[in-house]
Amino acid sequence: MRRFFGRPQGLSEEAYIVTEREVHKGPLISGVENPDPDRSDDYVMVKHGTKEYMVSYPVGAITSGIVTVGAVRDQCVGLTGVEPERVSLSCGGKILREDAAPLSSLGIGHAARILCVASKATSTSPTGSEPAVIVDSLDSATPSKSKKKRSKKKTRPASPLPPSPAPSPQPEIKKLLLTPFQQIEAVWEGIIANLHPLVNDFLQNPPADADKRADAHRSLTETMMGELLKLDSVETGEPEVRARRKEVVKQIQATLDSLDAILKPT
Repeated sequence: MRRFFGRPQGLSEEAYIVTEREVHKGPLISGVENPDPDRSDDYVMVKHGTKEYMVSYPVGAITSGIVTVGAVRDQCVGLTGVEPERVSLSCGGKILREDAAPLSSLGIGHAARILCVASKATSTSPTGSEPAVIVDSLDSATPSKSKKKRSKKKTRPASPLPPSPAPSPQPEIKKLLLTPFQQIEAVWEGIIANLHPLVNDFLQNPPADADKRADAHRSLTETMMGELLKLDSVETGEPEVRARRKEVVKQIQATLDSLDAILKPT
């Protein structure tokens, strides 16, 4: 089996003004370099797990620097239902940390692909604890005398609240099926964001204990094999798709060779 694979294998924010310092000088890391001026909208593709979503914005919102990392993170919070601090975004192997940074200042343009990783928090409330409940004196079955006296007082009418501002229009979110090329890129971006940090940590600081080192090696190797299986299931009828899959498989092969080298006796 290892031989077969070559190795076991939003606009709700205020407009953000882009200063000269923030203008991206280099090539785009993801997106379209010269988007069609007659396009109907700007959008980014957000990949989360096995699903991919198209998040659309008005034309020019991404390329002009209005859409920020924070705006995309807010959309991912709505998609995943977890807290913003537990949403990790990356694009082209680059982690997107600064919420105030416009996408365009990071080399991310119209039609870019962004990987979203969201982890859910575990409950930390002590077992058996109950939330505090505030009971209104008028709702008590046996109110005290002081409460009875207070209940006889004339209630002042509440001050009228200012009208709530109209909600900002939310971008349209569509679920799309991935093309073969996009499936390959999704596997590679997942490896870059999730596996490479673990692999690098293992290569730089392998456990001193032989058993723990072997267990860590086995876990990482099996995970990489799973990614190779995903690549094997991709239909590669087009030459460019076959070439891209071959390139990603070669990168995974090199990573597995590096992992194996740690276990070899010196």
